[in-house]
Amino acid sequence: MAMRGKITEKDPNFEKPELCKCGSGSCKSRSCSCYKYGSGCSPSCGCTGSCANMFNHLVYFFGDKEKCDANPCFAKWLIKNSNGGSALKSVDRDNLQERILKCDSNEELLDDDDFKKWQKAWKKLPADQKLAQSQKLFRMLLSSNSDDAFASLYFFSFCRNDVFNNDNAWHCVTCQTCQEWREWHCGRCDKCVSGLTCKGCGGKSEAGASGFF
Repeated sequence: MAMRGKITEKDPNFEKPELCKCGSGSCKSRSCSCYKYGSGCSPSCGCTGSCANMFNHLVYFFGDKEKCDANPCFAKWLIKNSNGGSALKSVDRDNLQERILKCDSNEELLDDDDFKKWQKAWKKLPADQKLAQSQKLFRMLLSSNSDDAFASLYFFSFCRNDVFNNDNAWHCVTCQTCQEWREWHCGRCDKCVSGLTCKGCGGKSEAGASGFF
């Protein structure tokens, strides 16, 4: 029997291998490590040229300025709300942007200098030039690896329909739901729990054990 009180905290969001080893056709399911983490496959992956990973087509949302993966919450939402592959284009980007800008935290975002710059540019651009600016907003709030500094601070949660600071909330790729910062994934019970210890097994959070709670 495992000793109670042992640190059992696990961070499933950072377990993605660099490359998948899928055979033909399997990249369209969560058995593919790239697909699981909202990432497109690379030429070095083990899949074939007919790779069916829908996240190969994220340029539709993020543009081709930089290669971005979908953050865990956006990846879950895309799987549920699109038909996969190039059918990602069935998602209405205007409706997606409107949903983000109507969230409850929009007023708080207005105080952020980067968001102010985005809004100022958006208002000045003619309609036929706004796509690139929309894609910038998506990189800011829906990507997991954008070079944009704003992306490292905030993310839009489809689970809670609001924008959160990355220090205050996160989306667990295993439990597939957004959690508050106090919640952590217990590797022994394989589920997210809250508090200093897991009620299921008695395991402890590393953060809690360090006195951060």
